[in-house]
Amino acid sequence: MSVQDQQWRYTIRRPEKPTKKTVIVDFGGPGVPVLAADYLSMFRATAPAIFERYNVIALDEPWSVKEISQPCQDSLSSFYEAVRQATLDEAAKRSAALRDECELQNESRNSWGFDASSYAALLEAVEQKEDLSYVGFIGQSFGSTRLSYLSRSSLRQDLRWAILSRPFPVGASAEELFQARGAAVRQSLKDLRPDQGNPRRAADTSPGATFDRLSAEIELGYLYGDSQDEAAADVFNGVSETLTRLSGQLWQRYGEDEISPAYLAQLDELCNALGPSEVNSIDAVEDVLSAQLMPCRSAGATPTASGSLGSIPLCVSAADDDTVAPGALAKRKLESMSTETMWLDLTSAPHFPTDGVERCLAGLAQRITDTAVN
Repeated sequence: MSVQDQQWRYTIRRPEKPTKKTVIVDFGGPGVPVLAADYLSMFRATAPAIFERYNVIALDEPWSVKEISQPCQDSLSSFYEAVRQATLDEAAKRSAALRDECELQNESRNSWGFDASSYAALLEAVEQKEDLSYVGFIGQSFGSTRLSYLSRSSLRQDLRWAILSRPFPVGASAEELFQARGAAVRQSLKDLRPDQGNPRRAADTSPGATFDRLSAEIELGYLYGDSQDEAAADVFNGVSETLTRLSGQLWQRYGEDEISPAYLAQLDELCNALGPSEVNSIDAVEDVLSAQLMPCRSAGATPTASGSLGSIPLCVSAADDDTVAPGALAKRKLESMSTETMWLDLTSAPHFPTDGVERCLAGLAQRITDTAVN
């Protein structure tokens, strides 16, 4: 559908018994292929009762339907090549070119990611078209930022409850978040292989190899189960193929040095959410995280505020040792989002947001049932 002169997509699942009451599910990201990977169908196994009682809707991110120009694609590859080789002066120049060619953070054009205005406007348009009434919100990871978008819109008045699982710490600066993530990554490496100390340094100590190793250490936090265990063993043993693969996953790389437009969606929203970040070297995981935001405009950039839900019941589940969304930082930044907040501590470190959703669904079970009935 077309909203604000831009094309958007969404998906909706309806229960057998017709109802207008609808739950918004946001899978975070940015850069998540919600429709292409059919996230909502996979989510049904996590929350079957929600699908039985309510309509369930998820929005697709705008990058998924936006064409990327060749100059923009070339600037992505050029920037990635420079930052991977740690030629930071050149990377800074190329990041400026990327910003211009891809029209990042440009209010006069269609965006790669959401902002507060477009997110609320799209949901309002869908609500009217599909004859819905929003009553609940489930946000995973960066979904906390999307909830903050709604907290500043008229849709906030309709919500009866909300859930955030492993939430992005809305309101944190880039420096705060990256310091917390860096500490969590280093602790996670010790926890994953307590008998081996620090990962073995590969024989190749070139800037590109160092970049891949640090990027791979970050990417480990997005894996879980056997996949994480196997990848961690390779990271500790310096297996170059695994380091390159994990690094590519973190940077949305495919083919040789092609970068997915999903990275542009990350920049569009993360630049606005975190503000600028300086990069002086590529020697630690914090440097790689900062390098990802090099194309952000720095002028006037300040972290997004968490917003307020008033007294709307909110359940937040988080893990202090989550390397993507450290729980302690999330608690500090989100503690005033609602006056009726239930905090649940998760014990597993991997950034696997559905485990927190299950806990919160149980914690808000009565409220969710009452909303569906009344």
